[in-house]
Amino acid sequence: MFPPDMTGHTPSDKRRTRYARSSTVSVTQMLTDSCSSLINRITGRSRGPSECIRKPELKPVETSRNHNIPSSSSSSSYLPSPFHSSGYSVRNEDCYLSALDAHRYRRQQRPLTKSATTVLLSEKAYPFVHQTPREKTPYRRHKPNVLLTIRPLKRSPTTVTTTIIHPLEPVAPTTDPVITEREARRKEIQTLIMKYSALDNDDENNGTPSALTKCQQKYSSILSSSVSSGQRARSPVIEDDEEGHLIYKNGDNLADRYQIIQTLGEGTFGKVVSAKCLKNRDQIAAVKIIKNVEKYREAARLEINALEKLNAKDPESKNLCVRMIDNFEYGGHVCIGFELLGLSVFDFLKENNYQPYTIDQVRHIAYQLCYAVRFLHRNKLTHTDLKPENILFVKSEYDTQYNQKKKRAYKMIKDTEVRLIDFGSATFDDEHHSTVVSTRHYRAPEVILELGWAQPCDVWSIGCIIFELYLGITLFQTHDNREHLAMMERILGSIPYKMARRSKTKYFYHSKLDWDQSSSAGRYVRENCKPLKRYMSSEEEDHRLLFDLIFQLLKYEPTQRMTMEEALDHQFFYKLPAHQRLHDKEERSHSLSR
Repeated sequence: MFPPDMTGHTPSDKRRTRYARSSTVSVTQMLTDSCSSLINRITGRSRGPSECIRKPELKPVETSRNHNIPSSSSSSSYLPSPFHSSGYSVRNEDCYLSALDAHRYRRQQRPLTKSATTVLLSEKAYPFVHQTPREKTPYRRHKPNVLLTIRPLKRSPTTVTTTIIHPLEPVAPTTDPVITEREARRKEIQTLIMKYSALDNDDENNGTPSALTKCQQKYSSILSSSVSSGQRARSPVIEDDEEGHLIYKNGDNLADRYQIIQTLGEGTFGKVVSAKCLKNRDQIAAVKIIKNVEKYREAARLEINALEKLNAKDPESKNLCVRMIDNFEYGGHVCIGFELLGLSVFDFLKENNYQPYTIDQVRHIAYQLCYAVRFLHRNKLTHTDLKPENILFVKSEYDTQYNQKKKRAYKMIKDTEVRLIDFGSATFDDEHHSTVVSTRHYRAPEVILELGWAQPCDVWSIGCIIFELYLGITLFQTHDNREHLAMMERILGSIPYKMARRSKTKYFYHSKLDWDQSSSAGRYVRENCKPLKRYMSSEEEDHRLLFDLIFQLLKYEPTQRMTMEEALDHQFFYKLPAHQRLHDKEERSHSLSR
């Protein structure tokens, strides 16, 4: 039998009451209290000895075989733990605490040393870590002068080769013994010049040539030859722009023949530059640089062919066609050298605010134009691109005069001698004739109606050019075929029925021009165009003769137009001064018979 406890219950009753609760709760409570006590002791000992906290004195626990549980008052002074434990647990705890005391004693006896973590990652070690590069780092901590080596991953046995392109070294020209000797002599001469350069001032004060001047005069041939040989050793780089024009600058050489001075003009075919001939320094030519495009190169070859035949017929250019000096190819560009001329009659007209030429100037220019075209037609060649831009003055000098009526100054060309240029579209009679020729404003009606063309299309163009020189405006200012034909009918009368019937174009309806005069285009033609004779600025005889010549040149039917022989025999040219008249055997015999 068990003795009763303080509550008056028997041990069996207490045991039953204790087991009536959850056994898990009592075990958990015991473990929690034990762990908390152990943690408090460890933390208290790890902080070192303290006067406030004293080590409790442990006494051996006396266990009774009858499992009598002492009272709470005696147990509180018996164990420091808040709960009662068996002797086995107390002995394990004492062993653990003694081990902790021994460890604390060893730590107090040895000096304080840095651990491995403190040595490697101390405050002074951070700069070293900061400067240590990492492979393929995504951060921006590294200094820009640190060279990173990135090693590629070896995923396959194939090796990746990197080709390093180095700039090409200039190729040294082949050494010529003659050039080497010249270079040696040139260096020797330069040494002498530097040595005696101090004598220059004294000699100049005395009025005698200096040592430098004497050396340069004596050895000028050697120095110039060495410079030219060095220039030949460097091959220029030829570049073109997007349109095919040659990219150049003033001073560049063209195939060691010409040195570019400046640009004179530019067109669809290419550019024209003034250039100095390297063989003859006194000669300056106009070099036509064709675009590096096949169709323009082919047209340039046809022009060279025509010019060669014309030069063979007229070596001295007495027939007022431009003279070809040279032709060559340079980096895919066909280059043609011509005699240097002045402004075109159109450019001069434009710079003169479209002030028209005088009646005498028109007479001389028209006479020369008819004379040059007659030479072409005699040689079975049609120019097909006659216009004021292709008629150039030989000299562009002018005087400035003041117009009292218009109250403004204008330019007066001194010499009206001209030359005919641009034979890129010239066609021989036995060659293929393309469907469309001539510039729009100077295009003959048979070309617009696609009836075929021949030499009379040049005659029509001359009539339009003479009108423009006389008034300073274009006769047919349009860009549409139907409107162009309407202007012709407004100025020259109706187009012949035969031409309208033969035409395969859709510009006619029942052999009449299909044109709405009430439209905006119709009103424009009616208001800006008028019959030809109403354009006369004077009723004087010279003006009437001029318009009679223009009317004969602008006949609709090509067979009814004047030929160049008939035009040169027109009364309008009777007043041409004798020094401006050109004579040849055929014209002289014709004039004598007249």
